[in-house]
Amino acid sequence: MKDKRLYPIISESTCLKCNSAIAIIRISCEDSFFVRKVVTFLTKRKKPLFPRIATYSKVFLNNTELDNAILILYPKPNSYNGENILEIFTHCNKYIVNSVINSCILKFKKYGIRKAFKGEFTLRAFKNKKIDLSGLIKLSHLLDNRVKFKKLIKLHKLNKKLKNKIKLIYKEIAYIRMFIENNINFEIKESFYKENSLINSLLSLIKKIKNIKLGNFFIFRKKILISIIGHENVGKSSIFNFLTNKNESIVSSVSGTTRNNIKKEVVLGKNVKLTLVDTAGYCKKNCSISRKVRNASRSIIKNSELIINVIDIKKCIRILHSKRIINVVNKIDLVKKKINFKRGVLFTSCKEKFGLSKLKSVIYSKVKKFYLIKFYSKYDNDVVKIRSLVGFLIKIIKKEPINLEIISTLLGRISILFSRIFDLEFRSDILKEIFSNFCIGK
Repeated sequence: MKDKRLYPIISESTCLKCNSAIAIIRISCEDSFFVRKVVTFLTKRKKPLFPRIATYSKVFLNNTELDNAILILYPKPNSYNGENILEIFTHCNKYIVNSVINSCILKFKKYGIRKAFKGEFTLRAFKNKKIDLSGLIKLSHLLDNRVKFKKLIKLHKLNKKLKNKIKLIYKEIAYIRMFIENNINFEIKESFYKENSLINSLLSLIKKIKNIKLGNFFIFRKKILISIIGHENVGKSSIFNFLTNKNESIVSSVSGTTRNNIKKEVVLGKNVKLTLVDTAGYCKKNCSISRKVRNASRSIIKNSELIINVIDIKKCIRILHSKRIINVVNKIDLVKKKINFKRGVLFTSCKEKFGLSKLKSVIYSKVKKFYLIKFYSKYDNDVVKIRSLVGFLIKIIKKEPINLEIISTLLGRISILFSRIFDLEFRSDILKEIFSNFCIGK
């Protein structure tokens, strides 16, 4: 039995409710002979159409002239979806358009022609490898009127950058697997140098996988890292204790009480897992202890997806501007005069419990945004699997002697999961979500 997805489809490609001058009727099919039959039926024309050349003709319905039209044929495989596409341009009249579509469906019913569903022309382009999933996502955003132009450019750049990174990691996985398979197949005993180079390559690969980012967020990290930074005695520890709901950090009026970075795992909402870090206060002292404290804080800040920059309201310190930074002006209870609240800055008082709930909701909204956009929240299980496989790979590397067969199997599974997430394997649930925003004639 013939696959229903390969049957000819027909649809208007213009909104008939809009006051347009021209309407486009689009037909897509595998059989070029079928296109000729449709042209002959509609125009009474016996000569074939020249590809990609606009041909003027009259359209007939039951031997009665219906309208003047322009026909353009795009033969396969060099068409939008890789099939034969016929586009018929008529006047944008609902009666004319519906008459042409319905007469074609009735006449060629035995060929299985039917009206296309939403986004089916683009779905066929995807199946014929004329467009990939990143292209579909970009097209979906392009067709969404709510998405601004600047955001579209940013999404395009983000997709391109991420895709290039993944391609390099893919190549590295393939190269390491090839090296391992050769050693297994030819029973070559690895020298100390070879074994060390393999371990270094695997550790480098693991680091690259862990550092894959989508916007400000690391995809393959178990928890989102948020650091609280600021000068000494600005109220970082008080904010940390409020967010963790525990008195983990010592609160004191003495400057420099916190010297070590204090970490605590927090769950916001139902399933948003965070690692919150209370960093040591920044001071300008040049002693060896201060330098060590600064270096430890810098490494945490560098790896943080979100940063809470706490500022004392009495000290004139410059506000940091970045999408991953939340600026918090603390100790507003110490100021008696009226405060002019600035946009993009949160004002808090840990003593009066003012603005802390607002801070919590801002953190939640920023983090939740990431969870929502992450591969349309459909790839979470695959991401979790890659995390666990990478963790298992680290354990295998540490054991002696190295089991090459297990490493090869793990890399193979990671590579398959990567293809499902990034190399854009066919996933019906993702496609349904994307095509739901498309019009019927797309």
